[in-house]
Amino acid sequence: MKYSVLAVAHKLRLLLIYLVLSMASHLVLPSDAANPPTIITLWWMMSWVVVPFTLLDVVVVKGGQLLGTMYQQVPRKSVYFLVGHFAVAFACVWLFFMAYTSFAGFASRLMPDGLNALVALNILSVSIYATALGLTLVSWLFVLGVRKERWPKVVAVVSVSVALYLLAFHVGPGVLALGELFLSPAFSLPEGYAPVTGDLVLHTPWAQTRAHLTQTIAILLLQGCILTYLLSGRFDVA
Repeated sequence: MKYSVLAVAHKLRLLLIYLVLSMASHLVLPSDAANPPTIITLWWMMSWVVVPFTLLDVVVVKGGQLLGTMYQQVPRKSVYFLVGHFAVAFACVWLFFMAYTSFAGFASRLMPDGLNALVALNILSVSIYATALGLTLVSWLFVLGVRKERWPKVVAVVSVSVALYLLAFHVGPGVLALGELFLSPAFSLPEGYAPVTGDLVLHTPWAQTRAHLTQTIAILLLQGCILTYLLSGRFDVA
């Protein structure tokens, strides 16, 4: 866990700086004023630069490095590595969403009523959901790593496929909600353009948001079981 945190320390600092700048933007871009499209465009582009530099590396690349944990000289239970990786990945995802949604130009559309308890719960729900999607990709890396044993690979492929299907169509906010959250500011970049309903993503009703959280956490537990099984050391992994 210590080395996992150190490995992404500079990315955590980047996300913290990004969050601070987003908060500070309210001093120069009041949410009730017409925001300059140029500044909004630059911030939206910067957000998409931050995504591959932080989230993909932290969630997928660092997650794929868990593949080497079963060959340690001092074996440790895989659950510790999985919990550590999830904690680091979730922290990065949550920091990114907090920074992205708190930027003044986006907050006026994504959070027209300001940051309240419902919005905060929805940001948490979306963050856990995005982390679960990333962990599905990590699970696929392990599936591809299983070379020789047939049945372990069959079990892993079926389990990961079920998790991916549920995340895509039945569990949590959904991939369409993620797309709406990211693309809504882009649609509002042109002056006077009516935005898509991006504010609905962070204003999902309480009961539905709690259901999303419960469903996503259940899928995370399923993914944890899959990864624990693949890290059990019972079969060869390339």
